[in-house]
Amino acid sequence: MKDSIKITEYDAWMQEQVIQLFVDEYKFDFNVFKNFFIEFYEHEYQQGRAIMVAAVDEKKVVGFQAYFYWPYRFQDKVYNSFQSGNSLVHSGYRGRKIFSRLLKHIQSLIEQRNVDFLVGFPVQASYGSFIRKGWKNILNMRYMVKINNLFSIFFPLNENKIDLTFGASFSEAIYAKNVFRLNHNSQFEKWRKGFRPEAKYYTFSYEEKGEVMQIEMKLRVRKKIVKELLIGDIRRTTDDSGFINRGLRQFLRDLKKLRFISFVSLILNFDSKTDLLNQLKDVGFFPQKKQFYFIIKPIKENPEYLDASKWEMFYNDMDVW
Repeated sequence: MKDSIKITEYDAWMQEQVIQLFVDEYKFDFNVFKNFFIEFYEHEYQQGRAIMVAAVDEKKVVGFQAYFYWPYRFQDKVYNSFQSGNSLVHSGYRGRKIFSRLLKHIQSLIEQRNVDFLVGFPVQASYGSFIRKGWKNILNMRYMVKINNLFSIFFPLNENKIDLTFGASFSEAIYAKNVFRLNHNSQFEKWRKGFRPEAKYYTFSYEEKGEVMQIEMKLRVRKKIVKELLIGDIRRTTDDSGFINRGLRQFLRDLKKLRFISFVSLILNFDSKTDLLNQLKDVGFFPQKKQFYFIIKPIKENPEYLDASKWEMFYNDMDVW
């Protein structure tokens, strides 16, 4: 019997069906996920860039796989890099090698689009599948934490005070040139804030003799009483150890004014060649066992892609930030 399923590039007529596919599987609210899908994949920043394919049985969409543009920068070069996105096969069509066919088709498009490399942050359940398909786990990001106030539960949350303390303006000109970093330009930030409109970000800024450090954060409240500031990124114009240390200490002094904040945390690549890890330890951040996988699949050969020391990564590198 001839298989009626065809693998093809995503087209606008498929939108409602693709959304319904995910709504049925994960019980999302249809309109909420539709807004996310449009702002994420169909935003002008991703148009002509995002790589999306679908499995179609006549006029019925039964599978979807996507990679979205996620540009990294090293020195002054911006790479044509992508992150693994949403992927799903209809429950009634599983076991028919549709997922493998989607991957094969999207691989041909990746080669046509002149992609440099792919990145991903898989959970444990999908990690093995990626590795079997040739992805490389070159590093894992580890969790670090620093207590701010053990008695924070006795102080009410005051988000206006966080705004006043950490309300600096983000600068896209601040980035480390000697490591791979996500390319934060104004177009990228506009797109990101569009598909996560509920996210509220705060910025600490420290300047000294023309050098600048910025720390991006957001608030997370656990069990209604534990208030945590998550650091998503630490950007700076220099890797001078003394400058980093003084900037971190000023940040922690400002943080102490927010007595309702319980602790501050971050994840980062412990193998990076920068001195940031040592300075974080010096000011009182403690490493934890919790880790996050980072995987990469080079499309073009370049040994630097697989050198863990040349990557500096934080929460901000994940699309869920």
